[in-house]
Amino acid sequence: MSQANKIFKADSLKIAKGLPSNFIDFIYIDPPFNTGRIDLGYHDKWKDIHSYIKWLEPRLKEIHRVTKGVLCVHLDYRCVHYVKVELDKIFGYKNFVNEIIWNSTNADKSSSKNFNNNYENILIYKKASHTFNMQYEKPNLKYIKENYKWTGVNPDTGRLEKYSSQPLSGKSMSPYFYTYKGYSPCKEGWKHPKSTLEKLDKKGMLLYPKNGKRIRQKWFLSRYKGKKITNLWTDIPTEKDFLYHTQKPLALLGRLIKTFTNEGDIVADFFCGSGTTLVAAKNLGRRWLGSDISDKAVEITKARLGKPAQPALLRLNTQPALLRLNTQPALPA
Repeated sequence: MSQANKIFKADSLKIAKGLPSNFIDFIYIDPPFNTGRIDLGYHDKWKDIHSYIKWLEPRLKEIHRVTKGVLCVHLDYRCVHYVKVELDKIFGYKNFVNEIIWNSTNADKSSSKNFNNNYENILIYKKASHTFNMQYEKPNLKYIKENYKWTGVNPDTGRLEKYSSQPLSGKSMSPYFYTYKGYSPCKEGWKHPKSTLEKLDKKGMLLYPKNGKRIRQKWFLSRYKGKKITNLWTDIPTEKDFLYHTQKPLALLGRLIKTFTNEGDIVADFFCGSGTTLVAAKNLGRRWLGSDISDKAVEITKARLGKPAQPALLRLNTQPALLRLNTQPALPA
């Protein structure tokens, strides 16, 4: 069968068995959570956790075979620990990459006898070497306003830009200790070798203090990407206007796909539900492959994929207005 940009109504095990080994760059699955419910449009009730794992295990083994990059398995507290044990056996414990805690803000009904559950788990495993593109939170406007106070010419772009003052010494895996133009580092040492400081100095990127403090570096706003994302995701709310009961937000899948793939890579979801994974992949210029056993899920997915790509829905708002410059530049004291 043609193996890209296709959606199939079939069991995940059947589809995975029909694919070549080491074929897919990134796989995300959101299998049943074993909630015990029978009103979701798919089977989500097993006799016990052991029967659930027995059902899921062969699917995970086939998914491991066809994966050549990364697998993300989306679960919740009911089964995540049992599934991780199986994934450790199948992929190998050393190939466990991380666990994302997604604060879904979709808490269970309030209880006076227990804590409310308002997060879900995404287990990440790799087959071999894999793509990892660091992601960043949206730029913090308050931080920018408070720290990017000065204006100067960025030697790399030739444009006037706002900049902040950043330390050149501090904790580092391999600190350097030397005196530069009479200035010494703090007790943790310089972050860079002397040759790097000389290059920065030549480009006019160093700020020399007037009051006996330490040399600092100009850090231009065009280099600011925002705070690095950790494995605790609290900035993506649950989908409100959903077409399918367990529909996940485009922003969630968009972030995962941007992190673990590049344009042109193949993305697959064998429990595709409303098709969010495939829609995100299409919007980001990836090839995609999906399946679901539910007629309703396949119908919704095809309808969503039939619409024109909307990459802007997944694009970080970089606030270009922040690059407007002060007309009266002032140097830090």
